[in-house]
Amino acid sequence: MFLKKNTPERYILKSCLYAACNEFLKKAHLEDAGTDGDMVSEILKYLSESFSKDITMKELAKELGYEYHYFSRIFHKNFDMNFRQLLNIFKMSSAIEAIMTGTKSITEIAFDTGFASIRNFNRVFLKHTGYTPLIYRNKAKK
Repeated sequence: MFLKKNTPERYILKSCLYAACNEFLKKAHLEDAGTDGDMVSEILKYLSESFSKDITMKELAKELGYEYHYFSRIFHKNFDMNFRQLLNIFKMSSAIEAIMTGTKSITEIAFDTGFASIRNFNRVFLKHTGYTPLIYRNKAKK
């Protein structure tokens, strides 16, 4: 769904996505990736397409065809965060977009973005945005 041009909601959404990207880039060391760059690209592509699945780093390593210990070492070297934190960045970007542009309930959005409970969704959302999902939605509508 696309937002109308030059609406406040569009700029709020963009700023949230830029903030998420900024946090990722502060922690990522992509310029030093060298031969790890292919793996980093595979990880980012997979997570952008499958963030709502309940997946672990071990399962992702297997899915992409890497030995777990090697995968884990390269992951931590390049992302400087744990797997769950990176996965939550993808989930939060999708959740923020859904809250800003959609009419689904907060509970539906939580489950659609791969959270197992509304409580966990609210906790992660508050950590990433500084607001609960409902307050965030209400502020965005103003």
